[in-house]
Amino acid sequence: QYVGFDYDTRCDPSRAVGNASAMLASSSSSSSSSGGGTSCSGPDPVVGLLGPGCSSSSTLVARLAQHFSVPQISFASQAASLGSSAAYPAFFRTTLSGQTMIRGLAHLMLKLGHYYASILSGDEAFFVELGAIFEEALANPGGPAGTRGGAVQVNARFSPDEASVKAAVKQVTAGTAKA
Repeated sequence: QYVGFDYDTRCDPSRAVGNASAMLASSSSSSSSSGGGTSCSGPDPVVGLLGPGCSSSSTLVARLAQHFSVPQISFASQAASLGSSAAYPAFFRTTLSGQTMIRGLAHLMLKLGHYYASILSGDEAFFVELGAIFEEALANPGGPAGTRGGAVQVNARFSPDEASVKAAVKQVTAGTAKA
């Protein structure tokens, strides 16, 4: 039976922690032990959390849920740090880490004969890290001796304001494509 909250956290860590706290608190306060068995006077106990989708929110919710011994499953959180079972023992995800996906993309590009790329990304640490991993994977693909690597022509970062996005797009489109 589905019991819970239906909230879109909009990748806001404080909203995600607030929602998770409310769910976990209502669940833990509704159970009481009497005699030899357990009786519930309120909602069913929370047995797991689904989401949030953003890594910045998931890391905080995972730490909170861990204190209640409640597992968390995220459908989209890709931060590599969330893969640490020591730091996040009850965190699970249904997607690959961003590092794994970005390396795969670089190798696919090279296999298809595309040796040059431009990167247009947000300026948050997660995206900057993925850009560096992509650039490294493109330049040094591994494989047999003589395997051709590629290069990133333009690496444009932007803040979430409209002027910054337009400037970054202009920087990428002004780059000269190489064959």
